[in-house]
Amino acid sequence: EDFIQTRDYQDQVQLAPNLIISWKFFDLSRQPSINANFQILKQRQYLYAASVRSQLLSVQQDYYSVQASSMLINLYKPLLQNLIREYTVILAKYEPALIDLGSVSQTRAQLFLILNQMIGYYNNLYKTSSDLANSIGASPDSLFRPNDKLTPTSAWKPSLKQTIIEAEASREEIAAALAAAKSSEELSVSLLNKYFPTFSLVATTGITSTWGSTSNSNYNERQFVNQTINESYINRNTSYIGVNFSWSILDGGNNLFTSK
Repeated sequence: EDFIQTRDYQDQVQLAPNLIISWKFFDLSRQPSINANFQILKQRQYLYAASVRSQLLSVQQDYYSVQASSMLINLYKPLLQNLIREYTVILAKYEPALIDLGSVSQTRAQLFLILNQMIGYYNNLYKTSSDLANSIGASPDSLFRPNDKLTPTSAWKPSLKQTIIEAEASREEIAAALAAAKSSEELSVSLLNKYFPTFSLVATTGITSTWGSTSNSNYNERQFVNQTINESYINRNTSYIGVNFSWSILDGGNNLFTSK
């Protein structure tokens, strides 16, 4: 009797992609969280506006300072020129002894005083010009001499109370602080509302595909006897839709204390 030898071979491949869609339609902490983030955005916008306004105010103040320094130079320059001429005349009279030493010393003292003031005005002009150049982003060595003159502003007529009310309505820093407080309030409500349950609508669909083959071969000692090959393919589709319920009751008081 011949000896029969059997050999089995199996090859199988499985693919199972799944798609899960979830929509949390009931969440009491979501809207307060959105409101808190919106208030944070408003706060940043107010702070940006305050920064821009502060920069514009700095440019305006530096420009006024340049105007003031230029105006003082224009006012004192003729006086200095007159004192120089007067001192020259007095000094010429002093040499032939037509005038006493006291008059010469007095005029010279006035000349030095005005000269020192002019030096201070020029130094202030250079400083204010440098500040204005820094405010507008120009070269630091820029020297500004405005053509328009410094004119007095009109009187401020509103009372102190009206001034405060106007500041509360127009100052971006106050609006930013109010937005920050509102954001903290909304965030606190959002954290407390996390103790309430949430409901979600969940839909899942998936396809499981399995295919493969099984081979069975028989041999005796001398020759191949027979071979059996079986191929299989299975495709299974599963889908379901449901409502998911979630309720986090115990968190060690974390949300409660954070909301404070």
